[in-house]
Formats: sequence, structure tokens, C-alpha cells
Amino acid sequence: MLRTLLAVVTLVALSAIALVAVPLQAENAQSPNVTRHVDDIDWIRGSEGVYFGVLWGDWEQGPFGMIVKIEAGKGIPAHAHTDDYDAVTIQGNWGHIFGDGEDVLLPPGSYASQVKGDFHSDYCTGPDDCLVLVHQHGPRSFIEPTN
Repeated sequence: MLRTLLAVVTLVALSAIALVAVPLQAENAQSPNVTRHVDDIDWIRGSEGVYFGVLWGDWEQGPFGMIVKIEAGKGIPAHAHTDDYDAVTIQGNWGHIFGDGEDVLLPPGSYASQVKGDFHSDYCTGPDDCLVLVHQHGPRSFIEPTN
């Protein structure tokens, strides 16, 4: 009788686990894939003519990915970050000025890597607004020069 009771309790426990696990598997199986249309991006305003649209991750905790939109003729003043980032120009002619003064024009498809702590600035020459895909390796940061 004890064996039968133990078998019934085991069967009930396994059934309960299965009932919980199946919906969790189905929820996870729905898809870790995410899409976001450009018109659905929540833009965060930076300086005049500059906007940030977080695509993945948490920009307060990092790492995260975002699109930086710089309107044609606008720019971002000298600054540095606490973590490295990688970036690819999607649209427009993005200008990136490294801390040593090297000014590089990066048309669509171009890549730039920025080392943490190095001051740099950015601008968009136009005629189109610039869209730059940035993968920041840590949380959001904007360090202004002290002088």
C-alpha cells in the first residue's frame, strides 16, 4: 500500500511539473526573435538635432545597441565613454573625429571602433540625416572634457 501511495504521489508531482513546464516551453518557443520597425523606435532627444533609439539591451546597465540619428548639418561635441563601442553607418555621411584630430568621413556601410576614455566628436555632413548603428559594450555614458 505504501508503494502504491508513493507511486501515486510521484505521478501527481510529475504531472504538476509537466503542466507548468509545457506552457513555459511554449512561451519560450514563441520566439526570442524581435523586430522593430523604424517608425516604432522610441527616440530619446540628445543635443540639438541628435536622437538615440535603443534597439536591444538596457542602456542604463549595458551592454546595449542603438541607432544614433544625427540630423544633416548637426553634430555631437567632444566627449568620451566609459566603455568601447562599435558602430556602422546605415544612412548619411557620418563624420567621426578621433581624439588625435583624425577626421574620418564614414558613408553607409562604414565601420568605426571607439576606445573607452578617448575623446571624440561626431557630425553629419548631409544632405541626408545620419543613422548610425552603435553597439555599446557597457552602460550609457557621456563624459565631457574638463577644460
